Amino acid sequence: MGDDPPRTAEGGAFRAQDLVTTGDPVGLDGTLVRVDTSGAALADNPLAGDGDPNAERIVAFGLRNPFRFTFRPGTDELWIGDVGWGTWEEIDVVRSTTTLTNFGRPCYEGDAPLSAYRGLGDFCDAVDAHPVAPTGPWFAYHHDERVVVDDGCRTSSGSAITGLAFEEGADFPVRFDGALFFTDYQRGCIWVMPLGADGDPDPALRERFADLSDLGPDPNQTGAVELRFGPDGALHWVDLLGGAIHRIRSSTNLPPEVSLSAVPTWVPTPLTVDFDASASSDSEGGALSFAWDLDGDGEFDDAAGPIATWTYTNPGSVTAAVEVSDLLGRVAVDDVLLSAQNNPPTAVITGPDPARAWAVGDRIAFSGVGEDPNTGPVDPSAMRWTVNILDCATPDSCATRFVERFEGVAGGTITAADWIDADYLEFVLHVTDPGGLEDEARVRIAPRRVDLTITSEPVGVTIAFGEHAEVTPFLRDVITGSVNTVVAPKRIVRDGVGHVFVGWSDGGPRVRDLVAPGSAVTLVARYRPASVTAMFVDETEGRWYPVVEGVPQDPFYFGDPGDVPFVGDWDCDGVDTPGLYRRSDGYVYLRNSNSQGVADVRFFFGNPGDLPLAGDFDGDGCDTVSIWRPSEARVYIINELGENDGGLGAAEFAYYFGNPGDQPFVGDFDADGIDTIGLYRESTGFVYFRNSHTQGVSDRSFVYGNPGDRIVAGDWTGAGAGDTVAVFRPGVRRLLVRYHNGPGFADAALEPPGPATVAVSYRPETG
Repeated sequence: MGDDPPRTAEGGAFRAQDLVTTGDPVGLDGTLVRVDTSGAALADNPLAGDGDPNAERIVAFGLRNPFRFTFRPGTDELWIGDVGWGTWEEIDVVRSTTTLTNFGRPCYEGDAPLSAYRGLGDFCDAVDAHPVAPTGPWFAYHHDERVVVDDGCRTSSGSAITGLAFEEGADFPVRFDGALFFTDYQRGCIWVMPLGADGDPDPALRERFADLSDLGPDPNQTGAVELRFGPDGALHWVDLLGGAIHRIRSSTNLPPEVSLSAVPTWVPTPLTVDFDASASSDSEGGALSFAWDLDGDGEFDDAAGPIATWTYTNPGSVTAAVEVSDLLGRVAVDDVLLSAQNNPPTAVITGPDPARAWAVGDRIAFSGVGEDPNTGPVDPSAMRWTVNILDCATPDSCATRFVERFEGVAGGTITAADWIDADYLEFVLHVTDPGGLEDEARVRIAPRRVDLTITSEPVGVTIAFGEHAEVTPFLRDVITGSVNTVVAPKRIVRDGVGHVFVGWSDGGPRVRDLVAPGSAVTLVARYRPASVTAMFVDETEGRWYPVVEGVPQDPFYFGDPGDVPFVGDWDCDGVDTPGLYRRSDGYVYLRNSNSQGVADVRFFFGNPGDLPLAGDFDGDGCDTVSIWRPSEARVYIINELGENDGGLGAAEFAYYFGNPGDQPFVGDFDADGIDTIGLYRESTGFVYFRNSHTQGVSDRSFVYGNPGDRIVAGDWTGAGAGDTVAVFRPGVRRLLVRYHNGPGFADAALEPPGPATVAVSYRPETG
């Protein structure tokens, strides 16, 4: 998402909401697609006929990293494990693949809005307003909380949901029938969510199923990256760190475990093969019986017992099998392919060269041959290529991400895409000879990487890079040609002064998709102290002069001569607009826009001669109008606005503060979100304020200004660190601003663009 216009420049994590914007081709980041074997969208997909091929493929969007998903048996439902960012892991559900579903990322994570992205303009407002409104997760768990109370699972290593599986036909207790099992690699546990009364997995019934910590090589790192129920009635889990597949079985009778060896599996005829299944075992420790199909006719009638021998006199391939039965009749089968008068082929990759480095966008050629010692070169029709991405903890310990498969070709080309966190691109050539014997070869090539240094002036700014944020300066090692979303904040604070983003050292936009160049580069985000923002008023004419960061805006008329001006956020939209208090009759007049016109809201409060106090006195994000009574030196606070020319009635509370004749003003002096009262005593130049709405002496006092000055408080540079004082000096027509509440000279001065008589603090609309 860029600065101008924000809704049409989605990038980075916002790519998961590409369907929300129009006018550009739809991307597939953060989506689930439903396609046929050719890659085309199915005719009953939600957006079939849209005209954009990618849009037509999509059945769900707004996901971050749907690392695993599974179909619920007997339904069309997709249950998704979406790996979270910094706070939540989600289980999401697509009830129907013919209805479009939006899971809301990055505007939402878990059940809550994600403030890190909602603060980057109005894109998330467009997401909320889209016809396919965001859908919350079926279940989510917080990174700092346990999935099940006292489950004993790790929480110190982070969180990543990495597997889901529905029970179907397993030998598990009845309460787990149809239940959803899920796992988190970082936590090292498997949990189960049994079905509730409505037939769906019920998060309220979830329980820990297994702690995997002691089942792998490292109890602090062992975890599952995939769950599957097998035909043996067991739940199988993949141990990435240990390089093993484990299973969890019930205590009920399970099928035998078959262990079959055959030596040799290929020689010239006659081929005599020794078969051995004696290592097979019964889970319950019972005796086993064996039946053999050695001639490949499908009948287990050729031999009995754990060991058999057979001689093959005719050239060709045969599949021999053994059937193993336990005492209760559970059966398991294993087989082996035998080739008489046949030698296996050899796969050889001739390209790419392992020393070749690739960048995003490169066209990479691959080629290979198969040599069969019996028949000569393997025909390309018997060749198969698989291209993978390898994500490696070490060169010998890599996770594989499938990219593409090429069938029946000796070679081809592939374009290197922007594969995030890719350590290698792997090419696997698989060849098969006419007798069914196989061989494969592998080669992997590393990407060309480049150093990107991100810094700022001043340093110490938190800048988002991809899906993480770091404090400048920092270095990122990325793939050449990769697109990296970099977001600098619009405003920062230094020494209590707001600073605004000026630009990147290369002239790029604040929110940008940075294409990694071919050589190292340093980018600097530059900031400058923000100029003062204020509203000036000419009380003699009722004319208002807004100034935003030192730049005059269009003036407008509102009110009559003699009215007391102030500003506030009356409609709770985050923008301050004009208000007037007519001391002659206690009437309040409010506008909800900074433009000429009649009052949108009018009512009366207080007595003739009172002075208005406008602010957010209860911290609810909305401003109201209270009064200070000079004759009593007393504050009357009310936290609502009147309407329809009516009165507000009595104040909610009142207290004494100051002396008759003091000038009152309002500010959030301690940055707690609640405005309180300050006073200016012209005779001494003393400023007094309290940080609570209670009677008592001031919490802070100091000298600032001259007799005749008009006091006001505000967040003049948008620092967000609390309001500070300023005085408007009519004789020289200057607003003299302090950036800290204490004595001293003005830190900044601002001249009104017209004949103003007073200044007030002002929070403008931000873009």
